[in-house]
Amino acid sequence: MPSTIGLGRMLFGIIVLFVVMVMTVVVFPAVESGQADPSLRAITYGNLDAFAAGASSPQAADALAELGVAAVDVHDGWVLYRNEGCVQCHTQQVRAIVTDVGLGPVVGAADIALTPFDLTGHQRLGPDLSSVGTRLGSDELETVITDASQRHGWTTMPAYDYLTADEISDLVSYLSTLR
Repeated sequence: MPSTIGLGRMLFGIIVLFVVMVMTVVVFPAVESGQADPSLRAITYGNLDAFAAGASSPQAADALAELGVAAVDVHDGWVLYRNEGCVQCHTQQVRAIVTDVGLGPVVGAADIALTPFDLTGHQRLGPDLSSVGTRLGSDELETVITDASQRHGWTTMPAYDYLTADEISDLVSYLSTLR
C-alpha cells in the first residue's frame, strides 16, 4: 500500500527545490562572472556613449591609454562603423564552433551584455572582427579600410577611400579596441 507524503515533507521539498533553483540560476552565475576580468570589448561598450564627450571610466581610460587611442576617436569610429554598414558583412561574435577556431577567443555573454547597438553582425561575409585589434596593427587596418584588395586580391570589400583621414583614423581607433 503506497504511503502518503505529509504536508510538512511536501513543503520541505518545495523549499529545497526553490533554494537549489536560486543557487543555480542566480548565485553560481554571479560568482562565476565576478571572477573573470571584463574584456576590453565589455569595458568600451559600456562607455561608448560617454566617449563622445571624452569621458570614460578609469578602467576604460587605462585600457585606451595602453592602446594609444582617445575615447572621442573610438566613439567616432564606432559611429562610422555603424553608419558605413560594416555590420552587414562582419560579425563581432566568435562562436564556440569548429569553423571559428583561430578567429580569437569565444565571445561570451559578458562581452556583449553592454552592447548598445546590434554590432554582433547579421551574417559573416567578411572576417569576424571581434578580435581584429589583436590580429592587425593600425597600418594594416588602415590599408584594409582604404582598399582591402591591396591586402587580399580576392576580397569583395569595397574601398572606403572616400573617407577623410580623420574618419579613417577614428575607424582604426575603434577597430583596435576590438580585442
